[in-house]
Amino acid sequence: GNWTHLFNKKWYSKFTLGFTRSDFNTEIWVLDADENYELISKQTQVNNASQEQFATAKYILNYSPNSRHYFSLGVEGKYKEYSINNNYYDFTLAGLEFEGADNLLKEENAIQSFAFVNWNWKISKKLTSNFGIHSQYFSLSEDLTIEPRFALNYSENKWINFNIGIGLHRQTLPLLLYETKSENKNLEPMQAVHYLAGYSILPSDDWQIKLEAFYKDYSKVPVEKDTVSWWSMSNVGAAYGPVEVQGISAESKGRGRTYGVEFSLTKNFSDGYYITLSNSYIRQEFATKFKDENGDLIYRNGAFDNQLVVNLLAGYEWKIDGNNTLEFSTKLSFSNGVPFTPIDRIKSSQEKRTEYNEELSFLSRKSNYSKTDIRIDWRQNFEGFSMVSFFSIENVLNTQNEFFRAYNPVTQKERVINQIGLLPIGGFKIEF
Repeated sequence: GNWTHLFNKKWYSKFTLGFTRSDFNTEIWVLDADENYELISKQTQVNNASQEQFATAKYILNYSPNSRHYFSLGVEGKYKEYSINNNYYDFTLAGLEFEGADNLLKEENAIQSFAFVNWNWKISKKLTSNFGIHSQYFSLSEDLTIEPRFALNYSENKWINFNIGIGLHRQTLPLLLYETKSENKNLEPMQAVHYLAGYSILPSDDWQIKLEAFYKDYSKVPVEKDTVSWWSMSNVGAAYGPVEVQGISAESKGRGRTYGVEFSLTKNFSDGYYITLSNSYIRQEFATKFKDENGDLIYRNGAFDNQLVVNLLAGYEWKIDGNNTLEFSTKLSFSNGVPFTPIDRIKSSQEKRTEYNEELSFLSRKSNYSKTDIRIDWRQNFEGFSMVSFFSIENVLNTQNEFFRAYNPVTQKERVINQIGLLPIGGFKIEF
């Protein structure tokens, strides 16, 4: 619920109460097949049935003494309850028995609080600044952060608009990482210093062209504590499935950086059509504890090092009559292939399962990714409600994009598993 209170023309506040619950269910099977790929058995390897819920209360007080100054002060509290139920099972593959990892069963609660203050100052008609301080506290790690931020915007006219910004950001870690090892509760929040500079023009009321450059410097990134490896929290989340932190004992000694430029062209909906084109060049690098002969950290490209990323979204609306509208839209996506860790074929052959060559972590790169989607929406307006029916085809060109690679112990060969190809989807929704 939201409640807004107007004290007078200069003061007003907003109070929000909320409750959210999320259930996570993941099951991973091991499929055993013969030489003709006929299924012999299906066994459960991983079963995750976890829950997370939290209640939140947020209060924001706003004050504007005049048209040049605007102040905001806010506080927020979250009470979290969660249960982690990760089960790992023994299984048999190609006549060999494999032992599952240790189960993780946890039920706990935590308190997370936030506070911020922000001052928006219109220095002149053309120059505006934002000063802010953000703070947060998390009971699991007992960390309190202070995060200053600053932004400046200069607008001469619709053809000259500059903005710069710098800010310190700290982020708490996934609950699973805190709970998988007791010492992980000593981990500090990940820290990033963001630098941003941008330029934009507005050729008309419905068109915008924008160019931005950014640099993010990461520190206090969790890496493995008891060994020197290429595992880094910077790369977690790139793979499908549960967050890959189970059993990791970590320390906050990793580094990383992300930098690039982004160009965007936006045509807001008018005259029956809209267009959004974004073109980004993004690089991501990370370092764990490996050092060169000079004692400097060795950086490698990470799992999110997409390099060139291009997205185009466009749509056209045709009004058949006052109650019926058709919308035709398409989305085109392209990106360079991301780095991955190659399979160690010798070790995989010995262990009869997929084993990766950790020494070559993220030194190989997948093929380029591309995908084209098309969609038709039919909106029917009735008295008191509307019904929207849609039909779309995801990956209409049936492009074969690599998902991951695995070792087949039966054929003793490496296999490339692709993402879903052409996929038709249809449905409808009712809006009141």
